[in-house]
Amino acid sequence: DNGGIISLRDAFAENLGIDIHDAIDDASGTLDSGELKSAAADRIDSELMGFLQWMRLNGYDTGKSTEEIVRRYGRITAELRDSIAFTCERVVPGVMKMSEEIGNTLDGLNGEYVLPGPSGAPTRGNADILPMGRNFYSLDPDTVPNRTAWEIGKRMADQMIERYVSEKGEFPREVGFIIWATDTMKTGGDDMAYLLWLMGVRPVWSRTGGQVIDLEVVPLEELRRPRVDVTVNITGLFRDTFPNLIDMLDDAVQLVINLDESDEDNAMAANLRKDIVEGLAEGLTPDEARMRNSVRIFGAPPGGYGTGVNKAIESGAWKTVQDLADVYLDWCSNGYSKGNYGQSLRSEFIRRFSRVSVTVKNMPDREIDLLDCDDVYEYLGGMNSFVRAYGRKDAMTIMGDGSDPKRTKVRSTKEELRYTFRSKVLNPKFINGLKEHGYRGAAELANITEYTMAWGATSDVAEDWMYEGMADKFLLDPDTKEWMMDVNPYAAMNILNRLEEAIERGLWDATEEYKQKLKDLYIETEERIEEITDR
Repeated sequence: DNGGIISLRDAFAENLGIDIHDAIDDASGTLDSGELKSAAADRIDSELMGFLQWMRLNGYDTGKSTEEIVRRYGRITAELRDSIAFTCERVVPGVMKMSEEIGNTLDGLNGEYVLPGPSGAPTRGNADILPMGRNFYSLDPDTVPNRTAWEIGKRMADQMIERYVSEKGEFPREVGFIIWATDTMKTGGDDMAYLLWLMGVRPVWSRTGGQVIDLEVVPLEELRRPRVDVTVNITGLFRDTFPNLIDMLDDAVQLVINLDESDEDNAMAANLRKDIVEGLAEGLTPDEARMRNSVRIFGAPPGGYGTGVNKAIESGAWKTVQDLADVYLDWCSNGYSKGNYGQSLRSEFIRRFSRVSVTVKNMPDREIDLLDCDDVYEYLGGMNSFVRAYGRKDAMTIMGDGSDPKRTKVRSTKEELRYTFRSKVLNPKFINGLKEHGYRGAAELANITEYTMAWGATSDVAEDWMYEGMADKFLLDPDTKEWMMDVNPYAAMNILNRLEEAIERGLWDATEEYKQKLKDLYIETEERIEEITDR
C-alpha cells in the first residue's frame, strides 16, 4: 500500500471478489465456489502478471488499462482504478527515471547541483520517493518512532512474544536486540517502537509536527503481560546518527527500573536489584553499582564500527564458538547511556547478555537478506555466539520480517535461512542472473558460501542440505562450473575452501562422496588458476 492507495495485488484480487491475504493465510481452505484458496491465490498472481505484461505492451496507459480490466472482468472497483492510475502515473515514470542515478552521481562529483529527495525503501509503501539518484535526506530524528512505526513495532514485538510463549510456555524475561541506523531510517522507527513496547513504555508526540516530546509508562493492566528486560547492541552508525534515540532508550530504562512492581511483572527492575547486590559484593559503591548495572545499550567503542566477528570468520582466526564470543565481547562491551557514551562495561555486558532467552534482529525489506552481506551475521550471529558460549543453551534466535507492514512475520533465524536458501540461493533464476555480471557475479556466490558457513559457526543454523545444495548448484552443475572457471576461478577456489573449512570444523557432516568430489574439483580448479597465472 502507498498511503491511501492499496497495493495493485490487493485491489486486483478484491475486484475478483477474493481477499488475497485470507487466501494465503488459509491456503488449505476453500472459497464459496469450491476452489482451493491456494489455487485461487496462484490464479490471481498469474492473471495479474499477465495484465502487467499487457500494460507494458500498451505503454502503461491509465485509460486503456482500466478499460481492459472492465473488458476482461466486467467491472472495476474504485480501489483498483486508483491503484492502476498510481502505477501508470507515479510508479512506472519513477522507475523509468532510475537511469538518472549515473548522471546525478557524475554531476555531484563535478560539484554541480543534485536535486534532493527523501530516503527509504520504495517497496515498503514509499513509491513516492522514486526516482532514486537524488541527494537524499534522511528523517527528522526527533520524530522517531513515528505513529505508523509505533503500530508496526508493537505488532512485531507481540508476534515475537507470542512465538516465544508458544514454544517455551512462558513469557520472555530478557531479550537481546540488534538495532541498525539504516533500518531506523527506512522505517521511521519500527525497532525503537518494538523496544519501547517490550519495556511497556510509549512515546508522547507533539500536537503538531509529530516530534516525540516525552515518554510515559504503559500500565500493566493495559500491557497485559510482564515487562521485558531488553539489552540492545547498537551499530556504530546508529551511535553517530541517533544520539537522541540512545538517550530516549536510556530514559525508558530509567522509567522502568524505578517502578514499584513485583519481580514477576518487571524483569528489568528485578534484575537491577539483584545486580546491585552483586556489584556491592565486588567492591563497588551503591551509586556505581546502580549506574553500571542500569546500562542496557552496548556497542563498539567511540569511533569504532562493527563487532569484529566478521573479520574472525573471514580470516579463519578462530577455533571454537567461544573464540567468536570473545571477539564479540571485546569489541561490543562498551556501554552507552545518557551523558555517558562508550564506557567499558565488560562484566556488566557478560551479565546482561548471558541472561537473554531470545535474540532478535528485524529486517525491514526484502532488498537485503541475511546472506547479502556480512553485517547481519556479524551482529545477530555475533550475539548468538556469545549467548551460546556464555549464556543459555536453549535461547531462541528470531528474525522479524517487516517488508510488508500490513503482514509482518516472525521466523526463527534457522527458518529465515531456510527461506532464503529455497527462495533465492538455490533458485536457478538467481544464479543465472548473477552470470550476467561475470567476475562479480561469481564472487557473490563465494560470499554466499562464506556467509552460510558463518551462520553455522555463530548460530548453528546452517544445515547439511544447504552445503550440499551450494556444492551441487555452484560447483557440480556443469554449466555453472564452466562459467565460473571462465570468469573467476578464484571464486570457485574460495567456495571450495569454505566448504572444506565447514567440513573440518564439523559444521557440515559431508558424505565421503561429496568429500571426493570436492577434492577432485580442487585439483581441477588449481590447474585452471595455474593456467591463468602462467600466461
